[in-house]
Amino acid sequence: MTEAESPAISAGGPGLGPRYGTLYMVGGVAACLAAAAFFLMRRPPGERARPKLLWRRGYGLYYVLSFLAGARKQIYLTFGPFVLIKLFGQPVSRLALLMMLGNLLGVTVQPTVGRLIDRMGERFMLALGAALLFAITLGYAGAEWLAGRLWDDAAAARDAALAMLFACYVCDQLLFGSEIARETYLTKIAQKPEDISPTMSMGVTLNHLASMTLPFVGGMAWMAYGYQWVFLAGAGLALVMGALSLLVRTPGQGRRQGVSDGG
Repeated sequence: MTEAESPAISAGGPGLGPRYGTLYMVGGVAACLAAAAFFLMRRPPGERARPKLLWRRGYGLYYVLSFLAGARKQIYLTFGPFVLIKLFGQPVSRLALLMMLGNLLGVTVQPTVGRLIDRMGERFMLALGAALLFAITLGYAGAEWLAGRLWDDAAAARDAALAMLFACYVCDQLLFGSEIARETYLTKIAQKPEDISPTMSMGVTLNHLASMTLPFVGGMAWMAYGYQWVFLAGAGLALVMGALSLLVRTPGQGRRQGVSDGG
């Protein structure tokens, strides 16, 4: 493959940064150092050993939401970047800039998410996140179609579609902040404090299970039907997540709603 065929050969674009091998080596060294630091961690004296994973029927909705979040995660991690790099030929440097932009905007957005959770509750935040995800996935699926209808010039339509995809990617990154509502939901419904850590561990396990299987399934669908159908399936996933989010109930939710209604 020539450099012209792949504009993402180096991390900074063609000829502008370290090659992938160097980056992966640095990342591998950092991971080894982190593993060594974790290995040195010890349980405080006198603390009882806790189960690493906890499956309890009362936390079923949390488990399901965690599993679906793992599937949803691949839209940002796998399929969104693949559209930008593979189909629109964007260099990795541009993707890195979008990630930096998302991180900078996140500094402002994350506190707002926290305030919304405190004021409106976890159900509102999770449902809002699902609704926004629905819009983002439709944006990914329909950017080319919509731009082609609005602009007659092929180059202008491509640029407009690319701008829409950039916006979807950054918004998708910001949307991850809403998932903290899932964890605060667990802390409020936990039957006892010692349930929280192993239940979160079970949620992470389910999240990773979905995250590992979806890229293969989504890749097969991409090759068989086109990339748009992967994101349309993501829109369907967002609808399911939204419906399940409406089932979220936490202690004091009715009291909070009553205060809001009373003004």
